[in-house]
Amino acid sequence: NIYQLEFLQPGKRTAIVATGTSFADALAVGPVAYDGIPLILTDGTTLSADAKGALTDNDITQVIIIGGTSAVSDAVKTSIEAMGIFTGRISGADRYATATAWADFMAKGGPTGPVAGAFDGGLGWGLPSGLLLASGTNFADALSGGPLGWNWDAPIILTDPTTLSAASQAWMVAHKANLGYVTVLGLGSAVSTGVMNAANAAIS
Repeated sequence: NIYQLEFLQPGKRTAIVATGTSFADALAVGPVAYDGIPLILTDGTTLSADAKGALTDNDITQVIIIGGTSAVSDAVKTSIEAMGIFTGRISGADRYATATAWADFMAKGGPTGPVAGAFDGGLGWGLPSGLLLASGTNFADALSGGPLGWNWDAPIILTDPTTLSAASQAWMVAHKANLGYVTVLGLGSAVSTGVMNAANAAIS
């Protein structure tokens, strides 16, 4: 993967860094990881030796951290930047808001100008025509949905199994003009019929 996320910085070798002590944030990046941007896991409070080695061995020059500081601390971000790696963060108030923030980052087009310490552009996937909805309290269904999300150019949006999460619902309502479908991964105990119905109502 070689993708220009920052203005006038062509040839950046990019990796995504997420906490390895909780699964939710890493699930949201499944389609992008399948597309070729490596996902590197670290301890949430310190940059793990294996993660640091992976960044070095793969000549990574740009890192996208997914998750807030409670997931991947600023100390980890500082450690990565000390390696000479440009680092930005995509996050939300909780795992559900982080997944929707990542969906927006996927959709954004190219950069418009340099912004210190942040990304002013995105991954260029464009606005999605649909989404994959999966439990944010268990990893299995969203994990297996990564390749499908890549194939359909669809983000993975997470939810509580029994109640459509507020951040997810708000994101669906905000994007309903271009959303034509919701595909639930693991309908039943993983994502209830009530949640599926609420999601369909949100994009209607």
